[in-house]
Amino acid sequence: MAPKKLTMSRTAWVWFKNGIGEPGCWKAGFKVTAEPFHGFYRVEHTDYRPDTLPTWRVVFEKPADMMASPFVPAEPMWRHFSK
Repeated sequence: MAPKKLTMSRTAWVWFKNGIGEPGCWKAGFKVTAEPFHGFYRVEHTDYRPDTLPTWRVVFEKPADMMASPFVPAEPMWRHFSK
């Protein structure tokens, strides 16, 4: 059976940690799957490669402060690594 095609139906902001000594920030314009799968969204953007990110890194309303970090869980997984 062929895998189900993902519907990239929502636009979102994604949190980027950036480098050492650099502040993190929210970046706009990502297309996101309609529903998370096991706590992860599939995200796509023309300037980045497609990826699978945890729900805590994705928001669907513009953050009031683009430099304010989301709640980061203890021992966070920053992205999903598929085998």
